[in-house]
Amino acid sequence: MKINEAAAQEKTFRAGLAEQLAGKREELDEARKDTARLKAAEQNQADVRDRNRTCPRRKEALAEMTAARNQWQDLTGRRPPR
Repeated sequence: MKINEAAAQEKTFRAGLAEQLAGKREELDEARKDTARLKAAEQNQADVRDRNRTCPRRKEALAEMTAARNQWQDLTGRRPPR
């Protein structure tokens, strides 16, 4: 009997498979159309990059980091990663 029940379940599953697939494809299409959050994230990333690129303290911070890395290399003989 278990084989018959399994076969019946498989038949029911396969009968609804095409309908499920069509529904999931529609959901996927809708998700691909909705790009507002992606565009907002990209804009936010561009804003942060611009802010970091134009930061007046950036050159000073990079110079301090280079000096600290040089000092570390003088002490240990190894250069730390950037």
